[in-house]
Amino acid sequence: MVLSISVRTVEKHVETVYRKLGVENRMGAVLRVLSSKARD
Repeated sequence: MVLSISVRTVEKHVETVYRKLGVENRMGAVLRVLSSKARD
């Protein structure tokens, strides 16, 4: 199954996730997740 969504839609969803995590890019998101895993 292939979803028919635009690249812009995906970019906006990614921006929303970054904003919720308090980061600006993918590396920041990865570091945030890894640091939260280290606390568990």
